[in-house]
Amino acid sequence: MMYTISKTAEEFSVSERTVRRWITSRQINAIQLNGIYRIPPAEIERISSGGISAAPDINLIRPKKARIKKMGGIRPWEKTV
Repeated sequence: MMYTISKTAEEFSVSERTVRRWITSRQINAIQLNGIYRIPPAEIERISSGGISAAPDINLIRPKKARIKKMGGIRPWEKTV
């Protein structure tokens, strides 16, 4: 049985947004069927055994616009010449 995002979130007491973040950051493997993500049981077991953190990856968080202005308009995720 494949798990839905909501069932996975419920299983680990996290929000659906957190599970979506795990999928987009490729911290967990998911299969997309007809536009709906499904998480294989093997991934649920891996997460259960401590294979992932509920905290977001700090490298994926972009600074807010106010902090960008303080940094002189530099956006670390963009290439600079």
